[in-house]
Amino acid sequence: MLLRLLSEQVSHQWDVLKPAIEAALPPIAGDSSDRMNEVLLSILNGERQCWLSCYQDGKRAVNGVVVTNIVNGDGGVKDLLIYAAHAFEPLDDSVWTEGFEGLRKFAKSKGCSRIIAYSNVERIIEMALMVGGDASFRFLTMPI
Repeated sequence: MLLRLLSEQVSHQWDVLKPAIEAALPPIAGDSSDRMNEVLLSILNGERQCWLSCYQDGKRAVNGVVVTNIVNGDGGVKDLLIYAAHAFEPLDDSVWTEGFEGLRKFAKSKGCSRIIAYSNVERIIEMALMVGGDASFRFLTMPI
């Protein structure tokens, strides 16, 4: 199950969330020394959303963190971008599917037409394909 954190919860748990989010940042995040402060600020001001993946096993436990944001494309099309996703442990297919369904419902409620992401992690690419996604494009980067 995905739970969206409130700004105050993110701020209070930033010491735990920061390393997980930083480990999952895509190349589009760049290498700015302030990038994690910028990520935190964007979550606190509502530009991005922070989610915890949780499961029940006698007590609630956290097994992952996801950061999303809504991006506006051409023609007024809105997409939900999975900006960063980090799992603290290997996750079953059912956890991925359930989490994706939560993101799909959120995206639909915000008027998004699709969910998009960048990744070079084979497991995440497999999961995107499992839920009907297209993984034929990849983000390319060339140093200058």
